[in-house]
Amino acid sequence: MSPIVFFLYFLIFSAPSDSKDRVLEKRSSNVILNYKIKLNKQSFLLKKMKSGITQRVLYSLALYKKGELSPVVTHIRYCSITWDLWDENYSVSCRVPGKTLKSTIKSDKKMLLFLASLQNYPVAPFSIISASSTYYATIKIQLNPISPKLLQKVRLWLRQSDQSNYSTNYFGSILSLFVSKNIGGNDFEQTAKTGEISGKDMN
Repeated sequence: MSPIVFFLYFLIFSAPSDSKDRVLEKRSSNVILNYKIKLNKQSFLLKKMKSGITQRVLYSLALYKKGELSPVVTHIRYCSITWDLWDENYSVSCRVPGKTLKSTIKSDKKMLLFLASLQNYPVAPFSIISASSTYYATIKIQLNPISPKLLQKVRLWLRQSDQSNYSTNYFGSILSLFVSKNIGGNDFEQTAKTGEISGKDMN
């Protein structure tokens, strides 16, 4: 390979990734999140999933503007996962504002990928994004949160959020899910933070 050809080859394959690789990006009129968490305790999680008891996973998402303590918007995904011993697959039902999503997962590898991933997930209307500001998201995963107070808040939030796509209402009450460290125990908890991106670069 000549030096010129090698140089062109390097430029092509080392170029910055396209918009599909952005963690936060505009799609239609929404801000979409694409993120995969590096899960801790994967063996423990699979053992829990295959225990024969329905497992409940709460995802608490928050979009922040850099430099501000309170999130711009918050979101919840609440999933129940049951291992089918006879069919050897996982039945998954996830509740998000306005709808319930059901699926079947047929392998442990795909189950871990499901637990770790939020793909094409709408987190905010793009109209609230400022081009001159910088943003990032946090995601907290809790397995089997046992606090009755927490579960009551989740159910109420989901019911009230059915009226709109985003959690612009009922903000004060649900904020405790993101800032309280003593709201209740759970079998597993992990928090992740995305990289930062400007509002301009989301577009």
